[in-house]
Amino acid sequence: MITHLLRKLHLWLALVSAVFVLVLSLTGSLLVFGADIERGLNPGQWSRSVPGADFNLDELLATVTAQTDTSVRFIQLPEHGDEALLLSMSDGRYINLDPDSGAWLKHYKTGDSFYGFMMQLHRWLALTTADGKRPLQDLVSLVSLLLMLNLLLGMALWLKPKARLKRLKVKFSANPRIVLRQLHGTLGILAGICLLLIAFSGIAFHWQGPTQFVVEALTGESIELPQAPVARPQAQAIEVRNQIPGTGALAASLPGSLTASMTSLELALTRAQLALPGTKPYRIYPATADKPVALRMQLPGETHANSWVWLDPYSAEVLGSYDASRTNLATRIWHFRYKFHTGDFWHGSLRWLWLLLSLLPAFFCLSGLYLYWQRQPAWRPRQARGRAQFITRVFADSDHPGIKNQA
Repeated sequence: MITHLLRKLHLWLALVSAVFVLVLSLTGSLLVFGADIERGLNPGQWSRSVPGADFNLDELLATVTAQTDTSVRFIQLPEHGDEALLLSMSDGRYINLDPDSGAWLKHYKTGDSFYGFMMQLHRWLALTTADGKRPLQDLVSLVSLLLMLNLLLGMALWLKPKARLKRLKVKFSANPRIVLRQLHGTLGILAGICLLLIAFSGIAFHWQGPTQFVVEALTGESIELPQAPVARPQAQAIEVRNQIPGTGALAASLPGSLTASMTSLELALTRAQLALPGTKPYRIYPATADKPVALRMQLPGETHANSWVWLDPYSAEVLGSYDASRTNLATRIWHFRYKFHTGDFWHGSLRWLWLLLSLLPAFFCLSGLYLYWQRQPAWRPRQARGRAQFITRVFADSDHPGIKNQA
């Protein structure tokens, strides 16, 4: 009875979420190598003209702000020497900038690129309202949660009967339908734990409160998130800057768009690397009216850039830092969720495994629904009539009186 109920629930969860699981599975598989596909389609829009050459961030920022009416939200530095500089603008657009010539290689919104559109479809089904809200973002997390529940139900169905290890074998010489059923169950057990963690890490991008609670409950530790300090008032900060040797002359030599608003980004970058030695800069967030300059950095012990340094926008004084490599286990697990979800850690070849894993939910949906359809004789009247005629002939040829009466 319990097994029958579990099978019914397993089926109905699949029926309810099948379409959305297919979308998430297929878009997720494309996103595993999405950035590489994007660069392969349009290499000239993502590559700089002089790989590895030095460039000045202050001059580039002054050029961009002079050419557009919008401010820069963040600057993403090239991970490799041949990549362009990425600027995120406050109007929601992005600029791929050649740091050597200052030329705009590409000016676009997220959905204008292949990778960006796949990301929108995967994370919020590409629906954004006029006021910037994403109404289907909760639905994506809900579907991921249903997928997790269905994986657990499949594992429970495997644990219930006997001969569990024997049922993990796949006899490829058997009937194709039997092979499909065996693959459905075996792959679900072998990849179930990894798929559960991938789905959970995807939910953590949006439902941060509940997923943080789960991580903290399992580890017994609190997640230590970075807290940006408050910058000094402008007048006080400028006074501090003038007291630091050399910064007054430096401010006078900056481009006009920088002199009254912030200190040199080059100086900020240098001081940030002194505050956290050995770090690799990932993103620079210029100062705003209420926030200091923020630099997102990656230390050698991190899989992704999760460390931070904050500097006063007028004096370049270090206001605070966050070393993510020295945090507790719960925080390291929390920071690892992005790299784990994308499969971009340890070694590049691991992404091929993640590609196969991302396709498995689609395989489970299609194979499970096909096997269910094959078990419905009412949907196959010709086969049903054939079986009935065969049984009737057997009964008619039998000498047993009870069987003849039934016939």
